Amino acid sequence: MYKRQSYNDIVNEFLPWLNAVTDGGYRLPSEAEWEYAARAGTSTKYSWGNSIDCSKASYDGGKNSNCYYKLNDKYRGTAVVASYAPNAFGLYDMHGNVYEWLADCWNDNYHGAPSDGSVWATGDCKYRLLRGGSWYFDARYLRSAYRDYDTVTARNKGSGFRLSRSK
Repeated sequence: MYKRQSYNDIVNEFLPWLNAVTDGGYRLPSEAEWEYAARAGTSTKYSWGNSIDCSKASYDGGKNSNCYYKLNDKYRGTAVVASYAPNAFGLYDMHGNVYEWLADCWNDNYHGAPSDGSVWATGDCKYRLLRGGSWYFDARYLRSAYRDYDTVTARNKGSGFRLSRSK
């Protein structure tokens, strides 16, 4: 049975297991790494431009939209990975589908953020960053620049994770 994953579940259980059964190096990305990957060289709201529709990402487009969230509708919920076109870096689902947990502690703004793209390990660390938006929320939350956060113990139907690897 699928278990929703909190930040703590990922960093305290899954990542140690994964790194033990592989040759290691897996981790959650930093906020800077995530945004760089999501933007894929663009400066637009989304990696493909400034407009969005249901053919671009999984999100709730509102009651008059084909993207509307409906309980038990076979089209709502997470989409199969790679259901949408990749961005210019070849990465799938950077916008929508599920919010992605990041390693950074929550900070209200970027004042004092690391300038080298590393994890910001200070701030309010009982909260961690989420980026990318979700199938459960509207398009404004899918923008490359949108920042959100949750407690490290939260388990939500609209949250997941993407891994980075350092070797």
